Amino acid sequence: RITIIFLKEYKMKKINILIYSIAFGFFAQSCGDTNQEENINLNIIEVITSDPNKSPFYFNFLTGEENNNVWQLSYKALAAGQGYFMPSIDLSDKILLFVENDKSFNEIDSAPTATSFVAGNSKLSYGGEHEVLSYDMTIHKIGVSDATFIIYDTTSERAFKLKFVSYDSWIVTYKYSEL
Repeated sequence: RITIIFLKEYKMKKINILIYSIAFGFFAQSCGDTNQEENINLNIIEVITSDPNKSPFYFNFLTGEENNNVWQLSYKALAAGQGYFMPSIDLSDKILLFVENDKSFNEIDSAPTATSFVAGNSKLSYGGEHEVLSYDMTIHKIGVSDATFIIYDTTSERAFKLKFVSYDSWIVTYKYSEL
């Protein structure tokens, strides 16, 4: 009788250990997923441009650096007539563009199909179809597009998601991440 009670207690302890082990495994795995999401978010790079009135800004997404010779994005002060200049973002002629209006920057985790892209050159610039920086004449202020852009570099065959965050006195802040 003592042996039976001892065996029952032994089996219960063994079952408890098994339950705790399984619970700990689920906990550890869920923590791993959180770290994985954090690691993905760590790959988001924020860029602050220089003032294009002093010198045009050229950026290379492949190297993550300013580069006047090999670039995918340019930022210039574009003559708008009557002595006025407007801030203007443009893409290299080797860049294809997709405009994402339905998903937020953080929700995008892959590039759309190749047939969804269009030539990107002059699409984001002042007066372009998807103008990033636009002047509001009623409040005399430059506004920043809410869209998230996906660009595809045809030379390297790499895609990036791109979000313009702010504009302040000719300085533009944007963030990007490779897809």
